[in-house]
This record gives sequence, C-alpha cells and structure tokens, in this order.
Amino acid sequence: MSFLKDALAYASMGLAVFPLTPGSKRPIAGSNGLKDATTDPARIGLWWGTQHPDANIGIVTGAISGITVLDVDSKKDVHGDMTLAALVAEHGSLPLTPKQATPSGGTHYVFAYAPGVRNSAGKLGKGLDIRGDGGYIAVAPSVVSEDRRTGTYTWERAPFDQALAPMPAWLLERVESAGATKPKSIRDMADAGRNVALTSLAGTMRRRDASEEAVRQALLAENAGFPTPLPVDEVERIVASAMRNFAPAEDGPGRGHTDEKDLVLTRFADIPMKPVPWLWPSYITSGAPTLLVGDPDLGKTLVACDLAARVSTGRPWPDGISGPGRSRDVIFLSAEDSAQHTLRPRLEAAGADTSRVHRLTSRNPNAGLLSLKTDVARVEAMLHTVDAALLIVDPLSAYLPGVDTFKDNEVRSTLAPFVAMAERTGITVLAIVHLSKNVERNALQRVLGSVAFTALSRATYVVARDPEDPNCRLFLSAKMNLGPRPAGLAYTVVGTRLDAGISTAKVKWSPVRITMTPDEALRRAANPRPSDDAAGIFREALANGPVLANTMEALCAEKAIAPRTADRTKERLGIRSVQTSAGWYWTPPGWSDEQPKAWRTAQSANGAVAS
Repeated sequence: MSFLKDALAYASMGLAVFPLTPGSKRPIAGSNGLKDATTDPARIGLWWGTQHPDANIGIVTGAISGITVLDVDSKKDVHGDMTLAALVAEHGSLPLTPKQATPSGGTHYVFAYAPGVRNSAGKLGKGLDIRGDGGYIAVAPSVVSEDRRTGTYTWERAPFDQALAPMPAWLLERVESAGATKPKSIRDMADAGRNVALTSLAGTMRRRDASEEAVRQALLAENAGFPTPLPVDEVERIVASAMRNFAPAEDGPGRGHTDEKDLVLTRFADIPMKPVPWLWPSYITSGAPTLLVGDPDLGKTLVACDLAARVSTGRPWPDGISGPGRSRDVIFLSAEDSAQHTLRPRLEAAGADTSRVHRLTSRNPNAGLLSLKTDVARVEAMLHTVDAALLIVDPLSAYLPGVDTFKDNEVRSTLAPFVAMAERTGITVLAIVHLSKNVERNALQRVLGSVAFTALSRATYVVARDPEDPNCRLFLSAKMNLGPRPAGLAYTVVGTRLDAGISTAKVKWSPVRITMTPDEALRRAANPRPSDDAAGIFREALANGPVLANTMEALCAEKAIAPRTADRTKERLGIRSVQTSAGWYWTPPGWSDEQPKAWRTAQSANGAVAS
C-alpha cells in the first residue's frame, strides 16, 4: 500500500518529507536520509509513486518544517508519560497541539518551531526526548515492526485539524536549563560559510512571515558581526532569494530551498520541438488554462460536465474526434452548484464515470473556498493523488478572494503560479467566467474583469444564444493561440430523468458546424434583426414537420415578416418549398434532398398531408 496521498498532504502543509524503509523508522538505504526531505510534489510522487511505493513517511523537524517535537517514550522500563505527568503537575498542562501515538505506546507532541532547539535524549527527564533542528519523526500511517511487534502511527490530533501551538515557556526554559539545547549563533554557523549562515537565518524568518525589510535588517546586522563581512550586494541577493523561495507557514509549501536562481541563455537550436499536447484536438490543450465564458443560464456548467464525462470514460469529443483513448480523472472546484443536487445528477446524465470525477474542497468546513493565490501547492499535491487530466474551476472569480479582478497586474501576478502549475503538471484547466453586460465591446473584452484573464489562457470559448434558434446554444472560439480557430459547434439543453427519479439536464451536440463569430453571435443576441426573429418563428412552426405554404404565409402576415425577409430567412436556414397533391409545403430547416421525396412518398401512402 502506497502512502503517496498522505506524503503529499503533509507536504502541502509545509512539512518536509522523505521515505523511510518499509516497516522501519530508518531512512532508505543508500539515500541521504533527512537531507533529501522536500515539499516538492513531483519528487514526492517519484518516491512513493515509483521508486519506494511501500516506504514509510519521515518528517524532518526543526526550521525546515517549522516544528519542534516532544517525544514521550513509553516501553519496557521507560515511562516517559509518568515523567511528563510530574512536570505537568508542577508547571501546568500542555497546550492543544497536534499529537501522535507511536506504535510502542509513546506520544509525539508537535509544537511550532522553537529556534535553537536541537535533538536531545533524556535531558528533560527519563523517557523525554526532543526532536528539533537536525532530527525527524516517523508519522501516520507509517507501520513499524520492532521487538516482535507491529504497530501503526496514528494521530490523536492531526496537524490537518489542529493548529501548531508554541512550546510552553516553562517547557522551553527547562529544555534550555537542562542543556537540551545549545543554541548555535549565526556567527558560530559562519564556520560552515557566511552565505549558508545568512540563508538559514533568512529562511527561518520568512517561515515566520517576516517582511522583506525585517529580513534585510537582520541579515545586515548579523553580517556586520562576521570577521570578514559579505559585500552588501551579496546580502541583498540572499534576501531576494529568501523572499522567492521560502514561504510563510500559512501560505503553504511547495517552494524550493535553493540559495539562488541562476539565469541561463539557451539557443533555440538546442530546444527540441514538440507537438501541441492536445486534450481535445484543435480545441483544448493540456498543460494550460482554457476559458469558457458566457452569460448566465446558457449551460456553461453543463458543457463542463459533458467534457468531464468524456474525459472520465474516454468517449469521443463533441465534434466526433476520438476521445482521450483511456479513462482519466477529473477534479471539480465548484463554488456555485450543489454537489448532491446539481453536479452529481448532471454528471450521471452526461454518462460520466463518477468514480473518476472528484470534488476538491477543504476538510475544514470553516476554512472557506480554496484560493488560487495561496493554495496552488495544495491543489498541485492533490493532483498527484489521482490520474487527473482535467481541472474545472467554476467560476474562476470565486477562487480569487481578495484579488481585484479588474486590475491587470494583480490578476497576472496572482494567477502566474497557477498557470505555471498547469504547465508543470500537464493538467488541462477549464475555467468558467461570466461576461460583462457591455454589449458594445467585442467578445474577449466582455470577459468579466481584467483582460489578463484571456491573455493568460491559450484558448477562450464563448457560449451564446443562437440568434436564429431560441432553443439552441453556440460554442464558439474567441481565441486560439496554438493553431487556427476551430469550427464553432451548437448544442441544445435537454431535460432528462435519472433512474433514481431525479430530474436534471444535459447537453446534446449538433453535427452542424457553425461559421458565425462570437462577436456576431453576441451582437445579434443583444440586438436581434428582423431575420433573426423570423428564423426563430420558422423553426418553431416547422419543428414537427412540413407545413402548408399558405399557413406559413399567413403566419408571416400575422408576425409582420416582410416577404423579402421571409425569402432570405428561408434560404439561410435551408427551408425548401415542395409540392404535393395537396399543395405547396415548407420543409423544416436543413432537410436534405432526399427528405422531401421520402416525406411526399409517405404522405401519398398514408393518404394524408400535414396542415
């Protein structure tokens, strides 16, 4: 059994993990042990997904993970719980903080990082150990076999549900007075290199959410104490690196811990060319955002559910092109629709394999919606737990709390890490966005908010009403960066009833290709022309089959449709005039050459005609 999902969950909280030998607390043989620890989802996926699927999970303690652990040992003749009980009786209880039971009967109390506290054994009292800088612990659901016993680490209060509490003052004082820590000063660390020493200080301060100026002042002060201080511009480079690569604890992990990001020039001649990684060939690419925009009540979410169904089952795409070829997973971020009453029924109606479509939410009901500004690493970690090909965000604006979506720079800087995550993981992002009410602007300019939304997407599709058919919706390309714009498609929203007696809806795609542009569709929807009204009237009148020409002409007179408008509309819709023994008839739009003949034959055989 792989603990990949658990390892990624820890990493998403900023806890640096590394693999332990299966059934043991020891690092994997031949590895660098805790020196390999990381919060990088890709590396974690490689370890537990491929190289060591049965490995236990180790978490590094100290500054890198922002935790210090009190390890209470209870086995054989060691009774750390009794030692701790005596200390608590003397000084007061421990605060609520994550707490883990070990297989041997011991306990881990996980506190917020206490700077300078290192590993120690027994200095606080018999059976009480400290795991700080340079240490690690095994964590749930790791399974350990020792002393002829097999047990599992389990959380009594998991870090996902319980915030880290600082180590109580009395315990920290006792740690220091017992010699359980000998804080290493920054200047002492200079023996290992001034750059390393200042980088360590900067990383610690950033994890405690220190501002850039606070980090700069602290580093300049410490640097001044070195026998040979670093140049000021080198200190500035360390500050800049820390601000880029070390995330405050509440902002989530997943950032690197490298000292510098070196610039490099690469000749295009040395860059191999690759074909576009299409998810839906010619329409939607993998590894990039695609926008689906439109006014309310046009079926944007229904379209998303239809595409999710095709990804989850591998079925062909709406244009008839072969589908993904195999079933893949889909992840939904939905802020507006009920999972029980709306999304699940719609997915079922669309034919989705709902075991492969997942709703992503927070375990904490009070945490609010995810933020694509602060939770990108957490989202990426969850992507690695399934075979995800499509991430649907509905609507995009709901997952940008605190962001002024009308400011280009703010939208770009906020979404840049999210866009980079999509490219890095190869996930297709389908983001749903509403249109503004300004009908004078073109389709891309009407995307609600900043133009940066469409600038960051590789493709944008507009959902609009068909101005010629009130029952039809159009799916039209407004932007395509990776090739020619694909043909527009049309669909209708149809009601359906599931076996469970639940009424819902789905989309039904038309084989007809649409040449109308998004700008034209939106303009005509806002300002219908006479022929648009005529088209809707004709479609409705001819929905059930041919109608006598006299009846249709009377209808034109009643609706004030001029003869010239009627003729142009008939030609555009493909309405034919056919003669039978009972007179002339108008056919429904789009009938082929053979359909009128077959209809006349059927009418003659039945001895009846439409009226």
